[in-house]
Amino acid sequence: MNGAPFHIVTEGRALLKMEGKGTVELLAGDLLVLPGGAAHTLVSESHAERVPFYDLLRANGIDPDWASDRSDRRFDRWRAGGDGSRTRMVNGVFGFPSPRPNHVIAALPDVILIRGRLRSDESRARCAAAGSRER
Repeated sequence: MNGAPFHIVTEGRALLKMEGKGTVELLAGDLLVLPGGAAHTLVSESHAERVPFYDLLRANGIDPDWASDRSDRRFDRWRAGGDGSRTRMVNGVFGFPSPRPNHVIAALPDVILIRGRLRSDESRARCAAAGSRER
């Protein structure tokens, strides 16, 4: 199944890192969608160790074959990290079951970022530098 990962920060903050695109800070209320499924990393601090997604799933007792078309898949809660500040997120994937190319999805930017509250000009400039669209 093809899909577009999404992340909603409900508490705390996270940093989105994408190769060649820089770093964007996500705060509570922000919605991030990656329509093309671009590779990305979410960390709590810029110096934090990156843990591969499949390793996080396994550590929480979740089968890493999460992308199968099984409709009974549920990830109620899972944990990652250490002693830093708490961040809570809702994560998922908008699934596209058809293997055919989706021209609407292909026309979207790599990163769609919808802010939960008004941001400063500096924050908007960082989003633009990272190639995202802030709404």
